[in-house]
Amino acid sequence: MDTKKLRQKILDLAIRGKLVPQDPNDEPASVLIEKIRAEKEKLIKEKKIKRDKNESHIYRSDKSYYEKFADGTVKCVDEEIPFEIPESWEWCRWRNLFQMNPKNTIEEDVEVSFVPMAYIKDGYANEAKFDRRQWRDIKLGFTHFQNNDLGIAKITPCFENRKSVIFKKLV
Repeated sequence: MDTKKLRQKILDLAIRGKLVPQDPNDEPASVLIEKIRAEKEKLIKEKKIKRDKNESHIYRSDKSYYEKFADGTVKCVDEEIPFEIPESWEWCRWRNLFQMNPKNTIEEDVEVSFVPMAYIKDGYANEAKFDRRQWRDIKLGFTHFQNNDLGIAKITPCFENRKSVIFKKLV
């Protein structure tokens, strides 16, 4: 048995919502996406984040998928849709769900967690340790994380080794 192919098949089934039966009582993804939009609007009004100039949402109409942008333009995105998803799911852009690489302003001498890629286990082990460093020494040139952030390796070979973690207990 080829375990690599088996893992890939299981992941493929999970992404398509076919690994386990779908519960019709679960709230649809559209409700969660609307909650995320409302939270982003709140943060924008509080001036904690800036409005995304490329804000958009994907919707289905007449058996085709379209993306509507903040400026009102609409584009058919059928060629970007790789497969059908369960009825209660929705396609969306990652940038509409969370912030990518948010910036922080912290006092220079504050001690913070520093997580070298070597400290994140391969696979989906969801484990990482950290060193303590002064903010001034690591504020530039590194990605900033806080507790409950998702960290995913973005360069090879770490990306190929599926290094990923949800950060917990950071300083």
